[in-house]
Amino acid sequence: MTETTQRILELMEINGDNAYSLEKKAELPISSITSWKKGKFKPSGDAVIKIAKYYNVSTDYLFCLTDEPKPYTKSSITERTTSTLYAILAKDQRFVNSAKLYKAMPDEFQREVYAYIFGIAVGLGLNVKQILGK
Repeated sequence: MTETTQRILELMEINGDNAYSLEKKAELPISSITSWKKGKFKPSGDAVIKIAKYYNVSTDYLFCLTDEPKPYTKSSITERTTSTLYAILAKDQRFVNSAKLYKAMPDEFQREVYAYIFGIAVGLGLNVKQILGK
């Protein structure tokens, strides 16, 4: 039995579903789950997607690539990436010194530097306003 099958069986148990009810609700072929349990077949990508939609979990969770069951949203990925970036930048003394110099610049120079940084950062998907404290 695959890890994916084991994870599906765990979800079935948590949600009180038997093989037949899940197959019916998720529109899977009858006896699919029994075949997966016996190791005759592995869950297809299509079956995993249907089960993920039915249980509102990510396919990454069903494939055991993560232990986080809920699908990621773009905003949650951005928040995690941004907070990680801030933690790294806060430890980088060159960045900290550069930020202090930026804040000490006259407004006209800040605008030029900001426009340059903004162009680069947008391409990287960063929130420049937060980084520069504007």
